[in-house]
Amino acid sequence: MSETVGIPPPPTTTTASTAGKPTVDSGAAASSAVSPSSEAGASPGRGGRGRGRGRGRWHRRGTGRGRGRGGTPRPARDQDGEGNDAKEAESSGTPAPAVVPQDVKERAPDVDDTEAPPAAGPAGGPSDGATAQRRPWKESQERPPRVKLTHFIALPLGHNPAFREKLAPFTSALLAAEPAIPGLDASVVVSPRRMHFTLGVMSLHRLSPDAPIKTLEEATRVLQELKPKILTMLNGERLRVSLDNMDIMKPYRGDPKQANVMWVGPAEGESTDRLMAVGNLIKKTFEDAGLLVHEDRPLKLHCTVVNTIYREPPRRFRQPFSYPAILASEAVKSVLAPNEVVETQDAEKPKKGPVKIDLGEWDIDEVQICEMGSHGAEGEYVAAARCPLV
Repeated sequence: MSETVGIPPPPTTTTASTAGKPTVDSGAAASSAVSPSSEAGASPGRGGRGRGRGRGRWHRRGTGRGRGRGGTPRPARDQDGEGNDAKEAESSGTPAPAVVPQDVKERAPDVDDTEAPPAAGPAGGPSDGATAQRRPWKESQERPPRVKLTHFIALPLGHNPAFREKLAPFTSALLAAEPAIPGLDASVVVSPRRMHFTLGVMSLHRLSPDAPIKTLEEATRVLQELKPKILTMLNGERLRVSLDNMDIMKPYRGDPKQANVMWVGPAEGESTDRLMAVGNLIKKTFEDAGLLVHEDRPLKLHCTVVNTIYREPPRRFRQPFSYPAILASEAVKSVLAPNEVVETQDAEKPKKGPVKIDLGEWDIDEVQICEMGSHGAEGEYVAAARCPLV
């Protein structure tokens, strides 16, 4: 049996330099290169000054590679991310021990993680709010999962050519306003061909063993069964809607200069009461059939004209538009109702509530089940089912 004999390190050779000072050979210099980290490790009260290039992404204050106080010294790393132990092991042929950060928690979906790493900025680095903490995972997981919406029930307007001829000059004038309306561009202005009133949204699947009830076929059957009930309610009258109100949905922090949705719709009146009655009948029938995605809010008849969720290219956060700038535009002045006066964007107390406009009165001649996000030959929503009311 052979005996392994350790090889002693090469002796240190001291030679005289031209200045009379001793110099150390390369073997001694290599061994002395690790002494700064060793000396830093001997001082438990201060973090060691490592040779890395900045603090790691997961490091907390006091445990990084900088000059933190009260932290535990960490081994320095070279440019490739390996520690000094790895360099020494490479030269000696001995595998280096794995370095596991002490300050990184093991992450699991059910962990209340309030110290997640900061969000990356545009170049992959920390964002401006790098010191802010992310919301706990537990809080976000308490929300119910979102249902994929596939269809919606609509009272269409955009299929009427006369309606499109009335609305198109208004939306075109908004986009051509001088000065330009902040936050407004063609991608957020809804095409007149896609205008409609939404009565409810659904998550439908075609007939399959996994979804025997909530199917498009079932929704179509419910819609067709509604026709005689609607006609009885109308009692020979036509279903009509007047577009004489314009307003915005609740803006960001209540500031109308940071609006995201602008709509037009009917004001109170006899024709509006009839339209609301028909809309509520349709909505309740689909709810009772278990086909609508439940919404805890009453029906609000509105036709969306501007919606920043459609902005192109998509952005991480919605960019709002200025509603006061819209009110001050010539486009709005061209559709204002007689004797209606609106404040400009310089008004100290802008008017609250809908602005009275006149975009005409129109027939609602059918109910549709439309495919969510679809585009037909003319840019319209594709109707998967129809129920004529005439």
